[in-house]
This record gives sequence, C-alpha cells and structure tokens, in this order.
Amino acid sequence: MFLYIEEVMDVSRRLLSMLDQKQLTPDNPDFLENLCVSFLGLSSDIEAAYKEYLWNYNHISLVENSYKQKEALWNDIIQIIKSSAPEVNATSLSFFLVMPVQRIARYPLLLQTIQKHTDPSHPAYALLEQAAHTSVALNCRINEYKRFREV
Repeated sequence: MFLYIEEVMDVSRRLLSMLDQKQLTPDNPDFLENLCVSFLGLSSDIEAAYKEYLWNYNHISLVENSYKQKEALWNDIIQIIKSSAPEVNATSLSFFLVMPVQRIARYPLLLQTIQKHTDPSHPAYALLEQAAHTSVALNCRINEYKRFREV
C-alpha cells in the first residue's frame, strides 16, 4: 500500500530543501529564478518517483477495501489515523495517500498561475515558461506511463 511513497517524499524533501537553502522571500527578485531552477533541476527525479507511485495508486483502493472487510482491523486503522493527525479529520488511509496524486497535478496549475501574473520582462520569465511547460509535459508522461503499465 505504501509502495514508492518514500521516493515521493524524498524528492519532495529535496525540492523543499533547494527552495529553503537560499532563504529567499517571494519579494526577492531571485526568488522566481530559484523556484524554476530548483523545479527544473529535479524534474526527472520528480517524474521517476511519481510515475511508479501513481501507477501503484490504483492498487491502494483495492487494499483499503480489503481492510474494510475486516471490521476490527479497519477500526484499529481509523483510530490510529485519528490519533496521529486529529487536526485533519481523516477517515481513511486514502485521504493521505491521494495527496501525492493531487500534488503532481497542481504543479502545472501553480506554475501557469505564477506565469500569468508575472511580467514577461521579468529576468526569470523564460525560466518560468520552461518550468511551466516541463510540468505539463511531466504530467503527460506520467499519465502515459500509467496507461501503458495498465495495459
């Protein structure tokens, strides 16, 4: 059920670390360049981690449903989830396991939104354009890989 989650968490930690290293704030002119360079630098690792995770994601609901058939086990799982993260009010494992699926789909949306609100004369605009394009292409390749593996 948790197959490939470590890879996704690792690449996410590395991206966050790269963004935090320079300690730039969004009002710093170099912030956008750092964001784009960090994303582009890790894009192949992001793709590799998410390809396998998303391919395996279909199996998660099957496993979760098999746990639901065993009432005592399912109640124990729900108790652990609620005590581990009471602030999110999660009612299943899939609540957490869907987050990487949602995150990879958000990258293009976030980068395109930033691009829409960035002046084309900004020094990092070309990098932003490349990062936005890369994020869309990355999602397409991941979806193609998932479909290919399902066939």
